[in-house]
Amino acid sequence: MLAISWPMDEKEEDDDEEEATTVTPPRVVSVRAAHCNGLVAVTASTGHTAHTTVWNPATMESVAVPTESPNVGPFTMITSAVAAIGFDPRTNGYVLSRFFYRVNRIFTDGRSGSVVVEYDDVGHEVLRLGAGAGAGWRFTENAPFPIDDSVPPVCVRGAIYWAAMDPSASGEDDVDDDGIANILLRFSLRDETFAVFPLPPRVRSVGRRNRVAELAGELCHAHATAPTAFDVWVATGDDEPGRPAWWLRWHVDFYRPVDFVAPLAVDAGGVLLMSVDEEDMYRYDKRNRVLEKVADVQQVSRPVRWNGSGGRGEDDVIPSCAAAELLVPCVENLVSITSCNN
Repeated sequence: MLAISWPMDEKEEDDDEEEATTVTPPRVVSVRAAHCNGLVAVTASTGHTAHTTVWNPATMESVAVPTESPNVGPFTMITSAVAAIGFDPRTNGYVLSRFFYRVNRIFTDGRSGSVVVEYDDVGHEVLRLGAGAGAGWRFTENAPFPIDDSVPPVCVRGAIYWAAMDPSASGEDDVDDDGIANILLRFSLRDETFAVFPLPPRVRSVGRRNRVAELAGELCHAHATAPTAFDVWVATGDDEPGRPAWWLRWHVDFYRPVDFVAPLAVDAGGVLLMSVDEEDMYRYDKRNRVLEKVADVQQVSRPVRWNGSGGRGEDDVIPSCAAAELLVPCVENLVSITSCNN
C-alpha cells in the first residue's frame, strides 16, 4: 500500500546561492488525485486552470499533462478539479478523462451575493497517454448529467465511474450525507459513451459518506448506514450498465463515529483493508469477526511532487489549502507513461 500526502503552504529555495529565488507556484485551491493499476494522476486546481501530472511510483516517471484544450473556448469552464485515469484493454493504453461546462451566463445573485453560473451542457474529453498523447485532449460526447468531482472517480474493467446529479431523482439523503450526487455515470473507454449505472438497493446518494472504489477488479460502494457503521456493496455484471447485480459483502461497525470509509484491497480469504477518514488503515476479517487498526496514514505518507512549469522545469512541492492524504493500492507497474505500450 502506498500512502501519499501533500503538505500545505510549502515553498522551496533554489539550491544555487548565486541565483537564490523563492519558487512560487500558482495559488492552489484544491489538490485531487485518482489512480489506476498503480499509476496516479494528481490534479492541482487554481480555480481557473487545472494542472495534472501523471506519476508512476514504481519507476518514478512523471509527465505533465497539457492544460490547454481545443474543446474549451471563451464560454467554457474547466471545472473538473480531478482528472480520472483509466486503462483501456482494447488499446492496451491509459486514458485521462475530465469534464467542463459550457457557460450560458455568470452573474451575482442580488439577494445572496453569491456568484451564479448558468450552463447549457457538460462537455467531456479524453487524452490518451503514451504515443497518443501528442493528439492532446479530444472531445467525446456530452455527459448526460452534471458531474460531482468531489467524489473521486474510479476505473473498473475498461470504464470510468463518475458521481453525478440527476435533478429528476427524488428522495431524502442518507445518514449524515451532505453529498448531492445521486447516480453513477459509467464512461466506457471502448466506445467512449456514457450510461447511467444504478446504485445499490436502498442507496440514494454518492457523497462524503458514500464512496465508490475499485476492489479486486470489481466496482464497490461503501455506504454509511449509521454514524458508526458501513455496508460495502460489490457490483457484478458491470459490463452491462442497465443490469448490474449488487451484493452486500461486508457490514462493518466501528462502534465510534466515522466520517467515511474507502475500501482499498481484499485478500483471498476475504479480509478487507480500508482507509478510514483518510487517517487510519483498518482490516476487517468477516469470518472471524475481527476489526483492527493496522496503520496511521500520517506516519507512513510520503510527499508528492508536481511539475508546476508544465513539464519543462524544476519540480515544486504541491502547495495545498489543507493537508491531505491518498492511499493507493501498491501495484508495481513498469509500463512507461511517455511511450507507446502496445
